[in-house]
Amino acid sequence: AELLLKIMALGFVLHSGSYIRDPWNILDCCIVILAWLNFVPGVGNYSAFRTLRVLRPLRSMNAIPGLKNLVSTILRSFSGLVNVICLAGFLFMVFGILGVQLWQGAFRFQCVDDATGNITTVAGCKTDATEYWGTACPRRQTCTDVGNPNSGFTNFDNVPNAWLLVFQCMTFEGWPSLLRQSYATFGVVSFVFYFFLLLFGSFFIPNLALAVISNMYEQERSKTELMEQQTAMKIQAELQRKR
Repeated sequence: AELLLKIMALGFVLHSGSYIRDPWNILDCCIVILAWLNFVPGVGNYSAFRTLRVLRPLRSMNAIPGLKNLVSTILRSFSGLVNVICLAGFLFMVFGILGVQLWQGAFRFQCVDDATGNITTVAGCKTDATEYWGTACPRRQTCTDVGNPNSGFTNFDNVPNAWLLVFQCMTFEGWPSLLRQSYATFGVVSFVFYFFLLLFGSFFIPNLALAVISNMYEQERSKTELMEQQTAMKIQAELQRKR
C-alpha cells in the first residue's frame, strides 16, 4: 500500500522527482516485490526466495532519516577507505614477511624431559640459546622438534600462516602467548616486533578508518542541513508569493 501511494503521489519514472529515481525507493520496491514473489504459485517453494525475507527490515532505513544518513555515509566512505585498506595490506605484507624471516620453524621446538619424553613447557625454547637470544631448557631436558602448537596452526613457517597470526594480534586475541613463544625462541627483539605490530595494526589503522568515516559523516550531515535550509527557504518564498 505504501509503494502504490508513493507512486500515485510522485509518479513512477518520467520526471526527475518520481518514485523510481530515488535509490532508496528502488531498494524499497525490490524488497516489496521479492516479498510478494512468495505468494506466486510455484515460486514460493524455492528456499532462495524465502531467504530474501531477511531484507525486509531494510525498509526501515527509508523511514528513519538518521539511519538513512548513516548508511549513506558508510557507502560513500568506501572510496576513502580504499587507501586505508591498502595501507593495512601493506602492514600485513611487511609484518608477515618479517615474521617468517624471524621465526620460520622456530615454534616447533619445545622442552622435552629426557627420562619420560613428555613436553614440559609450551612456551618454546632455542637449541643454541644465549643470555639475550632465546631460552634454553633446564637440566635433564632437551629442546626437541615436536611440531607446531595448536595442531600446527600457530607458526610463522609461511606467509599465509604468518598473516593469520598478524591478524590475531591485531584483534588483541591471544597475543601475549604469541609474544612468550616468540621471546622463548628468539629473544628480546620479539618485543620490538609486537610493539610496532600492535601500535600500527591495532591502534593506528582502526582509528584512521574511523577518522575517514567520521569526516564523511560530517560532510553528509552538513549537506543534509543545507538541503533542509534550502527547502525551508523555498517553502517560505512560495508562501510569501501566495500572500
